[in-house]
Amino acid sequence: MKLLFPDFEMQDFDFNEFWLIKAINDESKDVLFEGRGKNADLEVVLNYASNEDDFKLLSVGELIVLSSHQFVVDDEENYQPIIELF
Repeated sequence: MKLLFPDFEMQDFDFNEFWLIKAINDESKDVLFEGRGKNADLEVVLNYASNEDDFKLLSVGELIVLSSHQFVVDDEENYQPIIELF
């Protein structure tokens, strides 16, 4: 497994650190988060279109801890394409 951020090492990432809600797009349900502490150089956009209840609870300027599974992706060697090319 590796981090969603390709230039960031797993040991340099703080999974328990707060994230600042920097911007919210009500139409697309996208939320821009800015890292704090060791993650201060990072930003991530998460889509809450399939999670309307949690989206309604978010507000700009709020600090929250995001779930660690949102930052970890499978290694490329385990990647299986969703489509087949002709």
